[in-house]
Amino acid sequence: MRVSPKGFTLIELAVIILILAVLAGVAIPRFVNGETQAERVMIQNMRSSLGSAAGVYAAEQGFPPSGFDDFVETAATSAIKPKTISIKNFGNGTCTADSNTISGCTFKKWDNVSYNWNNGQITVTATGPDGMQLNESSSSAKGIN
Repeated sequence: MRVSPKGFTLIELAVIILILAVLAGVAIPRFVNGETQAERVMIQNMRSSLGSAAGVYAAEQGFPPSGFDDFVETAATSAIKPKTISIKNFGNGTCTADSNTISGCTFKKWDNVSYNWNNGQITVTATGPDGMQLNESSSSAKGIN
């Protein structure tokens, strides 16, 4: 009577390693790009939040803001007067704001993030990994005509 050897053959092990390599090749890029996409969504959501904050300012004051400095709080302005929205901890915390621009915001994967104000329209621009560019505009901020 013949006894079958226990274990896997070299061919079977090679096939298993090949299958695992293919799965890893598909899965790893998705995990690597996840942080880039998450930061991109955060940058886009801040544009929307700025529009909402401008709308809140307009509702509270009875007139639309003339620019970001009317309703955006930075580390430099927090002690002066509370504002509708804060960017003190946005990105790496080094964002600065003036009437028409929020700039100097950086993230792990995105650099040169800036928001521009033009008559209630907010445009965001940023440079991502491998030179990827983000340049998007919102319609007029909520509550502002």
